[in-house]
Amino acid sequence: MAVPSKPPATQSHQTTADNHGNANEGHPPQMVQSPFEAALLEELRTIASQQETARREDEANEKRWWPPSPSWAIVYVTVVYVIVASFQWCAIRRQANIAEITLTETSRPWVSPFLQVIGNGLSYDNIGARVAVRGVFRNTGHSPALDARFYMRLALYVGGDNPVDIQTEYINQIRNMGEKSPQRWGITVFPGGEAAKIEELRLTWGDIDKSKRGPTGAIHPIVVGFIEYRFAFSTNENEIHCTRFMYEMAALINGRMVTPNAGSNIPLNDLLFFASPSGGHEAT
Repeated sequence: MAVPSKPPATQSHQTTADNHGNANEGHPPQMVQSPFEAALLEELRTIASQQETARREDEANEKRWWPPSPSWAIVYVTVVYVIVASFQWCAIRRQANIAEITLTETSRPWVSPFLQVIGNGLSYDNIGARVAVRGVFRNTGHSPALDARFYMRLALYVGGDNPVDIQTEYINQIRNMGEKSPQRWGITVFPGGEAAKIEELRLTWGDIDKSKRGPTGAIHPIVVGFIEYRFAFSTNENEIHCTRFMYEMAALINGRMVTPNAGSNIPLNDLLFFASPSGGHEAT
């Protein structure tokens, strides 16, 4: 029995020929996608699009300052905390400084001078002028004044000059001497206590001739000085407290205050000795 043979694959040859013809005409061969592949590709595109959108939102959140993103919120909270902590630290330090100053001012010693002329008043001899001054230095504070030292001198100033400048020059002179010989020791003045010092102060005729003015040789004698001492409980062992003082002299004639004349003695009862109105009474 004869078996029929398969017809020749003319159609497949035609399809291949068509594909070659399409390629020859410049058209690539078409790939046919299954529905599953198409759905998978669409899902991947959707996921990529969502990730890109999320990335762009994160970048926008990072760039904006309000409302803050979680990362910027941490930065803002940290900055606010630092600012608040800085203000608190400044307030605590200020309160500590106020407390320290208050403690120092209320517990430190305060040494004040009280001067008076004694003896024969203001008199002259062949050397020049001389006057005996008694200084009483009282501690009105609440702790001992250590190494208290008292300095005073008789000086002259002329009209137009500032006597405080003479006082400052004298203080600087004494302190410069102290720097050259720092081993200087004073006395201790306890709270409520006092110390006295009597000293004869002099002026030479050379100084008097330079300062006298007018036909009568008017002069302006002053006593300038200062007190140095230390606070026993000071946190700074090198801190030195200072009280400055300055007194002026005048003659009392017929109940009137008169400028003294060079060479004219002024008895004690006719000598006015008073705190200078020009200043020079600071305490530090």
